[in-house]
Amino acid sequence: MSDVIESVKREIANLDNDTIVKLFNELLSIDTSNPPGHNYAEFAAVLEPHFHELGFKTQRVIVPDEIVQKHPLHLEGPRVNLVASKEIGIGKSITFYAHSDVVPVGDLDKWTVPPFGATKKGRKIIGRGTSDMKGALASLLLALQVMKKLNLESKHDIHVVACTDEEVGITPGVEYLYEQGHVKGDIWCMEGVNEPLSIIGTAGTIDFYITTRGKSCHSGTNFLGVNALEESVPILTELLKLKREVEKRESKTIPGPPMPGAPSKMLIPMFNIDMIRAGIKSNIVPEECRIVINRRYLPSENEEDVIKEIVDAVERGFKQSKLIDYSIAHHVLFHPFIVDPESEPIQKITRIMTFTKGKEPRKIGLSISTDMGPLCKHWNRRDIIFRGIGNVASNAHGENESVLIADVRNFILEIICYVCDLL
Repeated sequence: MSDVIESVKREIANLDNDTIVKLFNELLSIDTSNPPGHNYAEFAAVLEPHFHELGFKTQRVIVPDEIVQKHPLHLEGPRVNLVASKEIGIGKSITFYAHSDVVPVGDLDKWTVPPFGATKKGRKIIGRGTSDMKGALASLLLALQVMKKLNLESKHDIHVVACTDEEVGITPGVEYLYEQGHVKGDIWCMEGVNEPLSIIGTAGTIDFYITTRGKSCHSGTNFLGVNALEESVPILTELLKLKREVEKRESKTIPGPPMPGAPSKMLIPMFNIDMIRAGIKSNIVPEECRIVINRRYLPSENEEDVIKEIVDAVERGFKQSKLIDYSIAHHVLFHPFIVDPESEPIQKITRIMTFTKGKEPRKIGLSISTDMGPLCKHWNRRDIIFRGIGNVASNAHGENESVLIADVRNFILEIICYVCDLL
């Protein structure tokens, strides 16, 4: 077996950088920014020939409109998920998951390269979606190509799902695909980092939308009105009190990420007042104020309790104000994601990471969220692998998002070791 691994390592080392960058570029050049999530069909069309060449059958699965319309954001176009399968009747299956959408580019002036494409700079590949997470799909294709070239037999039926709408949550394509039976066997979520870290949990996410109402009037006669922005201050004060209370909590079982400035060694919840919008122009007292809160909650926190404590804080603030009325709504974007470190797939990937990285990975949790959450909540999956090609400096969701070419090569090795049972 060591001879096989050495031949795989040599083949991966001999992969030309231009070949890697070219494949990355094919995938990254399709703008699937979400919202609104255009071009899913075009992205599937780029992937399909690569899978066909590798002997996979492909199928496009569209999430029904009645599911998509539950989303509060304006999403446009068909939600086309690609399923690729190569079944050899081995009796074991693995599903590799990636999402096809990316976050919007943001301030284009802050990018030093064109965001929709792959640019090699030194040891990095830069472009929107390199680490989150089209680059992982490109790396998987490269791994399958290496296997084909070396005539390596998979010890699993292989399924790949390229899914819609992870970046906006609520109605992710993977949840629908799981319901329809397209996600089979071991599940490898190709998100995350390629450092010696084992992700054993992530937070859930709930967005809250608060609208306060006053009475508009001329700013020169403000005594005739009720300033919805100013009178929302008591609500904001109560929410900030709650924020301080919430962020003192910590998980008893899940360590936090080893990041500078982290307030605890354990995973903690996050509470953010992220958006406030009010007013039309300066000489009109604003009649309405809109506030958006993003709450990241631990797997150990009760979802209903998280919702109730924010609703109660808003009500307390309202009673201290002169506001005429208010409303509050919420959307659960993601459920928490947790795994059992003792489950067989996690034990297996841990052995592989220990081999490729030279040391046993550190177990941590993240305050980010993933659409693996519904699989945990609704189907009790506690054995999902969470492993990608990013690193702590990848700047996912930011400008000049990047991955290291060395991590791409290592990820290819890890995939082959897993599906071919080389360790």
